[in-house]
Amino acid sequence: MAGFGGLKQELWESVALRGFPDWTGAAAAKLAIPDLDLARYAFFMGDAFRVQQTLKAMGLMESSITANVVGLHAGKGLFDELTESLAHTIDPFAGTLKAAGLWEASLSSRMASIHSAWTRPDDLGVSMLGFARIARLSDAVHDALPFSREVAKLVTDEIGNGADTAEDATPSERDAAAIEAGLQLDLIAFPEAAYGEVVFAAGFRFRIRPTPVPAALEAPDAGAAYSAHYSATLIDLERRLRQFVEDKLSAIEGPPWVKRRVSESLRKRWSERQQEERETGRQVYSPIQYADFMDLADVIVQGNNWKQAFEPIFGSKDDLLVSLRRLHPVRKAIAHGRPLGRSDVLTLVSEATRILRALGVNLLQ
Repeated sequence: MAGFGGLKQELWESVALRGFPDWTGAAAAKLAIPDLDLARYAFFMGDAFRVQQTLKAMGLMESSITANVVGLHAGKGLFDELTESLAHTIDPFAGTLKAAGLWEASLSSRMASIHSAWTRPDDLGVSMLGFARIARLSDAVHDALPFSREVAKLVTDEIGNGADTAEDATPSERDAAAIEAGLQLDLIAFPEAAYGEVVFAAGFRFRIRPTPVPAALEAPDAGAAYSAHYSATLIDLERRLRQFVEDKLSAIEGPPWVKRRVSESLRKRWSERQQEERETGRQVYSPIQYADFMDLADVIVQGNNWKQAFEPIFGSKDDLLVSLRRLHPVRKAIAHGRPLGRSDVLTLVSEATRILRALGVNLLQ
């Protein structure tokens, strides 16, 4: 076992301490991970090494490339060689783009759409590898069956099971916790300022018609509207999921569906939140509008609700629960007006895409 510990130390010195300097503290803590997890990091390092070798064989200086990514695009032959290496290192999801070099062409097109310096200065190969994996993740969660076993396995393998952190945790602390919970290192191996552009270019593009603001039951205010400046995607997702639950269960039970299909403890919680709004003179909405992700999870997976309404949509109760648990800490961060980490952004776009696809929402209309 001493050999495992030494190799583990060497891996982290190579990956976390050199390539990811802002994770130095997390890396030191992660040296205590079980030896069985060593395979995960050894596999990652093997992928990164192959891409890095391609860059060296091409005679490219990493610092000059990252300083001007557009310059790399101008060298079409070199760029094609790099994307070919990535395509052979990271397979496409379910082989959908494997034929006739479609995966390679897709990666090339997506990377060429980025016009800022988006790779980490010391590890261009790791960032390139991460981009290919984010692109594959995007393809998977956009699949017609976003909660199939294949998609669920890929999502879990890539972003882990989610990590609940303290409400005052910083973005870097949440990133470190996400890595501890299974997030693959290279998926966030990008400068923070460029990460939004990276995930957008990789395929996470939300262009959906906004849902209507729910009507207030009491004290209506014509000027009231949701503020979507920082959290448009999450607000829309939560609102659509609430409406979906209401539509499905009211179709079965009619207007009394809340009393018949929601546990007493949840009904009490929603009623208390509703009463708080009433006492402060704010608008009051129907009970379901006071449900958060974990409340919705409880309603959806309740035995009779799951069998009669939701199993045909989501397929796996466990996968849906994990998906909503991943989103819960992101929701808390947004609700408290805190900046999101790279792991938060990736979790949000991945899980929002899966759920919205399952609900039949066209994300690219």
